[in-house]
Amino acid sequence: MASRRTKLKKQSDTWKLLEAQYRLFLDRNQGSKIMPDLLRKAGLRVVCHSETYTDDMMADPDWIADCSKQVDLIVITGDKAIETDPINRRAVIDCRAKIFLLEENNSRAIEWASAIIVARRRILEIAHGTDGPFFVSVKKHSRTLVSMPRKP
Repeated sequence: MASRRTKLKKQSDTWKLLEAQYRLFLDRNQGSKIMPDLLRKAGLRVVCHSETYTDDMMADPDWIADCSKQVDLIVITGDKAIETDPINRRAVIDCRAKIFLLEENNSRAIEWASAIIVARRRILEIAHGTDGPFFVSVKKHSRTLVSMPRKP
C-alpha cells in the first residue's frame, strides 16, 4: 500500500511542478476581474492583458509576439479572429505561439473558469509536450466527465 501512496504523491507532485512552470495569459476578452480571480483561487498562475498592457487597443499580432517570447505563457482567448484573420494567424505561426481558443465568447466567466480548471491538466500537458505554433479548442461541455448510465 505504501508504494501506491508514494506513486500517487509523485504524480501529484509532478502536476504541481508542471502548473508552477506555466502561466495562463487571458486576452482582453477574458481578462475581466471574475475569471482571473476564480482561476487564481484554484491555484493557477494568471496574467491578464489589462494588467500587462496599458493600451487596450494593442494590435493582436503585437501582444501575440510578446507573449510568445515568454515561454511560460499559455494564451487563452475567445477571439476567433486569432485563428481566422490572416494577419493574426501569421503572427501565431511566425512566433510559434500556443493558443487555446474558447469555443464561444458569450458564456459567463464562471462557466469558462470552471472549464479551464477542470481541463487544466490537459491544457498543461499539451502546452508542455507540443511545440508551437498551434491552436487548441477548449469546450465548456464535456461528455467525458460524466459516464453513460449503467444498469445494475
